[in-house]
Amino acid sequence: MKRSYALPALALLSAALWLGGCNQRNQEPEGTKVTVNVISPYGGGDPRIATVVYQVGDGDWQMATQEDLGVYSFTVPDGETKYGVAVGCPAVPLNGIHSSVNVYQLTTDEATAIKAPCPNALGSAITPAESVKAVAAAGDSGYDKVWLHTAWDNRQTSLGNPASLIFSPESNRDLLIVAYSDSSTKVTPQFVERIRFVRDFDASQPPLCPAASPCSFELGSTDAPASNTVAGFTAPADASSTFFGVGFVSKKGLPIPHSSGDPDHNPALGAGDATGGSYWLVPGAESGDVYYAEAVARRNTNVHSMHNSLVFDYAGGDISFSLPAAWFDPSVQENALPTFGNLTYSDPNLIGYAFFFGKSLLREFVVVSKGWLAGSQSYTLPDLSGAPGFAGTKPLPGDRVAWDAIAVMANKTIGEILAADPLPIPSPLPRLPGLEIQTADKSGEYTVSN
Repeated sequence: MKRSYALPALALLSAALWLGGCNQRNQEPEGTKVTVNVISPYGGGDPRIATVVYQVGDGDWQMATQEDLGVYSFTVPDGETKYGVAVGCPAVPLNGIHSSVNVYQLTTDEATAIKAPCPNALGSAITPAESVKAVAAAGDSGYDKVWLHTAWDNRQTSLGNPASLIFSPESNRDLLIVAYSDSSTKVTPQFVERIRFVRDFDASQPPLCPAASPCSFELGSTDAPASNTVAGFTAPADASSTFFGVGFVSKKGLPIPHSSGDPDHNPALGAGDATGGSYWLVPGAESGDVYYAEAVARRNTNVHSMHNSLVFDYAGGDISFSLPAAWFDPSVQENALPTFGNLTYSDPNLIGYAFFFGKSLLREFVVVSKGWLAGSQSYTLPDLSGAPGFAGTKPLPGDRVAWDAIAVMANKTIGEILAADPLPIPSPLPRLPGLEIQTADKSGEYTVSN
């Protein structure tokens, strides 16, 4: 009898040991998990077209695991805290070359969740609205130029003249109409007369606004916007120019840019210089909408600049800026992948550095945290050309490249900033009301010789 039970007992023991070993092999590696969410800030777009690679410490770049649509992850093993992430976003597929790359070099103590912007239209359906126009109510006059904004498009036209616009095919999109009094090409904030914010525009069922039956919006005195004050700010005595701009982003991704400082083509809510001024409020703004503002000082024909960027909630409010205390003057070794030195910017709110690097068919933005640098005073842009999907990112001899090195100070941690939704604007700002960022930067360009 004893012998009849021996074999089953041994079989059960062997099976238990085998299953235990199998389960152990299938377990997640021990360490700290990092999650990357790839987001199209304007809506639409297919995050599956992004390529996400990572490195542990200074190791080789390898593919991250795709957990879900636009969600990627990897594990930084125990005993290591430094890691890197690169997100490649093609606007058009050109031989595997990405049109934009975002790189993050961080530590697990600083950030384990990243929302990376990937502003692309690939894989996204878009719906054209053939004929959208704004007209004036009876008795309302004094303006004749109109700027129409959607999340994906904007058009300038005249009052009563239809324009074609592009929407994401959804039932709850945004449309913003800004009317100006000046009949020339200027659309500066000083000429704003009316603002209408149309929420829940139905763009789900084409055709939208056909020419035979255009979508028409009647503007009147109730669309006259209120304004808030922008205080004057102090710039260094050797600054050659100053500028401020104010913009807006709806919770569904419709942006009004804060402008480029161009006085003849400036569809912003507010713009001016260090003497201050005002900005217009968007009627009907609500929770989830944000304003953002930036003050800028430049010198040496734009080689050096400093910025103060603010993100604040839908209620608006008066604005005051505070620029950094000093210019930033790093060195650069003009190699195919440049090395930046003199990373010694002194500010108690310094969270790290950022680097912009551009060449034909590539725009790369790199964020390097203070913790990742760990006291190092130099940084070399990473070589991604050997990473899966990143062929062609390293410049060749004869390529002309532009660069920008930026010291970054903030009143939030780098983890809080990177975990927030990115805004659909050129500046890498998150949807994080109360955020204040100061930057000091130096820019240049060169031709690669080796």
